Amino acid sequence: MLFFTALGVIFILSVWPSEKSDYIKRAAFAKEELKFVSSVAYMGEDYVKSSDKYRHILAFVTLAFLFDLSYFIPDMVKFALLALYGIVIELVQWALPYRDFDMEDLLFNILSVALFYIFTRYVFKNFYAKFYEKYKGVVGG
Repeated sequence: MLFFTALGVIFILSVWPSEKSDYIKRAAFAKEELKFVSSVAYMGEDYVKSSDKYRHILAFVTLAFLFDLSYFIPDMVKFALLALYGIVIELVQWALPYRDFDMEDLLFNILSVALFYIFTRYVFKNFYAKFYEKYKGVVGG
């Protein structure tokens, strides 16, 4: 359940228009609500002006972690599904008039998942294996 909640929240935040976009400026309805969610979706952008890639890393490492603990399927299937999710998000952004497709974002989405599995399966193998055995299934699916 937690995994699907995270999927939904990340999807909504990834397709939400920027507070600075014309869409928000022209929206007469629910202007303050749109600005509030926009401020959450674009949190930290004023401090890290050069890149939004940290949000992609945070989102997809979190998804990989929750997916890993929730479902007991092969790692390559988990990787493929999360990579597909990253592709879908970027394609949806491409279709929206107030968002842009960004190949770097797509690469960071996929790279974040790959690095999660590399680190948990090879670099921190012993630590993560103990953690995984203790908590697997706790977050449920």
